[in-house]
Formats: sequence, C-alpha cells, structure tokens
Amino acid sequence: MKIYVLSLGDGRYVFYSEEPETAAEAEAPEPRRGMRGWAERRYKSLQVILNESEKGVGLRIRRIWESLQKRISPDEPVLRSLRRARTIVLHHPDSFTEAETRTLWRDYLKNRKGRHTFWFVINLLVSPLTLVLAPLPGPNIIGYWFVYRAVCHLLARLGAANARSAQVTTKFLSTAALDGSFGSGNDERIADVSLNFELRGLDEFVKRMTAKTPSSRRKAPVAVS
Repeated sequence: MKIYVLSLGDGRYVFYSEEPETAAEAEAPEPRRGMRGWAERRYKSLQVILNESEKGVGLRIRRIWESLQKRISPDEPVLRSLRRARTIVLHHPDSFTEAETRTLWRDYLKNRKGRHTFWFVINLLVSPLTLVLAPLPGPNIIGYWFVYRAVCHLLARLGAANARSAQVTTKFLSTAALDGSFGSGNDERIADVSLNFELRGLDEFVKRMTAKTPSSRRKAPVAVS
C-alpha cells in the first residue's frame, strides 16, 4: 500500500493514499470472525444499501447520505484501508530522514487510533437511542448513520492498530518531488505530484484537509546515530 507524506505548511503534515479498501482486502482475503468480521460485513452491506439507490425515496436518501459523507475526515478511508495491509510504502520528502518520517507516522497512528476509539464508543451508545425514530414514515436515515459511523470508526481504529503492529512491513522511500508545501496556493506543485504519481484525487483531498484541523505536526528533528 502506497502512502504519501505531504506538508500543508506551518508544521502540518498529512498522509495520503488512493489505494482502495478492496486492494487491502485482497492482501488478506481470509474471512474474519467476531466483532471485526461483523463490522466488515455490516460496513459492506450499508455501503450497498446507501450508495446504490437510484430512484424514488432511495435516491433522495442517497443524496442526503452523500452530503453527510462530506463531513467525514478525508484521511479516514486511508485508515480503514490499513486494516488488512501487510506492506506499507511511505513516500516522504527528501528533507525528512527515515527516523523523522517513522516518528511522524507512529504519532499519527497513535493519535488516530485514540480518536476513532472515542468516536466509536460515542456512536455505539447513541445508535440505540435512534430507535425512537423508527415509527416515523420512511427509512431511519439517522439510525443508519450512527450505526454506519460506529462501524467506520471501528474499522479505522483497526487500521491504525494494524499499521502499528509487527505484522506489517513499513518501507520508506524519499523523493524530492514531495519537498515543499502542498497547502492552499500551491496548485502547481499539487498538479505536478498528481501527474508524477498518477494521483487523481490529491487536489480535492488537500482542499478538504486545509479546511480542517491539522492532523499532524512535525516535532524537532530526530537524532540519528
């Protein structure tokens, strides 16, 4: 799985990937059991129900659903994809040492694991309360949303935990193309990197990330002996 380390300026760094979740699943196709297996099956079924409605009430619900999806952090799909990854290749700027990149990556995963654990519990607790809306006409979109978000947070947490485990091999590749800032106003650099690495969604990802709270900040340089 390829992941790119990008600077947004002012000490802010994000991790970007266009590897679909299905690619991660292909690396470890064995069926899952327990809570994790339930979460993955539930996630897939909700995706089908809420993303493939094409007419009538279903289409209106899908439009509401797509609007809600825009509220999700842009880096969450990357974390969900990590849950079955076995090899991660981190492309980082030449200005970073491998030790600095490793520290930034570990701090990011630790932060995200804690964040998604918290929101998994919150959504899990709120989900049963939405049953009071069941008597209302039409699908219980609010209930679906909280169940869906609980599952997503669980899968993101599993992804962060998996990436930190000894079962995953992480490789580091430096490239001068990733030097400099990819924040607002750096459209030319974003376009160049998108072309060089064949990244189709980088521009939209950066726009969404720059509008949100910083995900990671680089600490003092790590000493390498």
